[in-house]
Amino acid sequence: MTTVDGLASSRRVSVTPGVRAAGPDARSQRERDIRDETAGFSFESKYARVCEKHFDASDIVRADVCTVNGDIVSLPRERPRLVEDAVPRIFEGLPSYLSKPKQRSRATKGPPLKRPRELSPDCDATVANADVSSAADKEIEDVVRTENRNGYADAECQTEVTVCSASELQRVKAQLRSVKQQLQSCVLMFDEMSVRKSLHVRESDMALLGKVDLAEHTKPTDQVKDGDHVLVFLFRPFLGGWSQTVGAFCTSGAAPGSTVAKLILQCIVLLSNAGVIVEAVTCDNSTSNRSALNSLGVSGDVTRVSTSFEHPCDSSKVIQAIIDPPHIFKCIRNNLLKAGKFLLPGDKEVQHSHFEALLDYEEQQAGLRAVPKLTKAHISPNAFQKLSVRLAVQIDTLAVLFDDILLEPAECMQDMIHPESTRDCILDYLGGYVAKKFAKISCKDCLQTLRSNSREPTALTQIKTRGFLQVPSEKLLRLLQIVEEHVEMCTVDKIACASVYMNIVENILLDDRTSSASVGCGSHFVSTTAEVVHFFIKCRLHFFTREQNKLFRAGGRRLSCPAKGGRKPGT
Repeated sequence: MTTVDGLASSRRVSVTPGVRAAGPDARSQRERDIRDETAGFSFESKYARVCEKHFDASDIVRADVCTVNGDIVSLPRERPRLVEDAVPRIFEGLPSYLSKPKQRSRATKGPPLKRPRELSPDCDATVANADVSSAADKEIEDVVRTENRNGYADAECQTEVTVCSASELQRVKAQLRSVKQQLQSCVLMFDEMSVRKSLHVRESDMALLGKVDLAEHTKPTDQVKDGDHVLVFLFRPFLGGWSQTVGAFCTSGAAPGSTVAKLILQCIVLLSNAGVIVEAVTCDNSTSNRSALNSLGVSGDVTRVSTSFEHPCDSSKVIQAIIDPPHIFKCIRNNLLKAGKFLLPGDKEVQHSHFEALLDYEEQQAGLRAVPKLTKAHISPNAFQKLSVRLAVQIDTLAVLFDDILLEPAECMQDMIHPESTRDCILDYLGGYVAKKFAKISCKDCLQTLRSNSREPTALTQIKTRGFLQVPSEKLLRLLQIVEEHVEMCTVDKIACASVYMNIVENILLDDRTSSASVGCGSHFVSTTAEVVHFFIKCRLHFFTREQNKLFRAGGRRLSCPAKGGRKPGT
């Protein structure tokens, strides 16, 4: 290393041999080398540019992490940044004590002296100071000022409903600025639930919690009433996996529809000022919710149908009002139970007596049912079963049995004798299922004896096939009819003992009709017939055990199991 004394200065400049003094061209070349060397990003200031490999991983912030409604949400940043006290420390050739990452503060091993205390926001002050007409930044500043009036409650003793505080709302606003617009679109949901009456004292301001509290909308006569319901507002992004509570209000009974409408508008304004794009609101079909939506301009009247209302912050936009679909299914079912019929367009109707007659007929069948999922809970549910969405959806669609028919409702016809018996229709449907299961057999001649290309399928097969089942051949149908008779004889009218399978097979072999109903080609008719019989008996025994288990769970009578005897097929 040599030194060169400057003539006009007393400073000494170190120059490495073989390297020219740094000029404008050399500086530009170094910058290009740094850019080529670092495939990732680099941090630059007015005077220097340093790539990421010279910083410790803890000095680089690649995502903004926050807690929303108790859940940790990570929002990736488009461009990473450094922490405030970050210093480049990793350089090749430097001593180890200069290249070590900075020391972090050690966590104390002992327990804290006091239990942690969490902030309990004052919703009244937050809503009261919210100005609908103010700008977004001004609105947030006003709301933040009210945070000084928030009290503190013991984290282990706190029982109040946790809602979005002013600081959380401000953090959500800052995070939403850096995400895509698709992630900002959300739906505002609100619902009311019954809670147990309970009073608590907040020691910070000695406020009595548990009374009716609807912010500035609380009537003077309701302030002394004990709350037994809570009205909760929360929003959820369409493309996000998280939700955030906006507010919770204590009420005595159902909140008035006019008050709910005002709270809806205030929530939309606060969320819009925080950067959230509210596209729709959704709720159940209760009386107060219908009244609130009607006051906002939503109407279900056939003369003036309106499913949206004007956005309070932008008159050029509308907000869609959506009733929760599960409650729609339950309302349809409850109306069917109450009125006995449900009207369809074109003066068509669906009667409740049709479902009752179908269930009575199905229960009389010998385990071979067209609608095996239909139960008494669907037809005559009790108070708790009426709350089940699954039962309401199944009775409205009848387990997709009549999906194609419901698309084109027919007239209500009188009872008639159909040329095809229900038992034959079910066997034809099961025969198509058997033919499909044996579609991969290697012998094409055997396959031709299982299915038919000329015979038309029965009505049940046309409804439930959805294009996947095949039409069974006449031989296969005759074989299944014989097997079904012996299955019914050994399971329904006679026994259900451990050797039921062998009893069925023995009776089939002794039946004179079996030899003329065999399926398969001349070389494989024995093995093919045996496999078909085994598969069908296995399916039928599964049906039988399922029906028996339903009877056991319902406290039904168990069938007898004698050793021998019973009626003969066809008698």
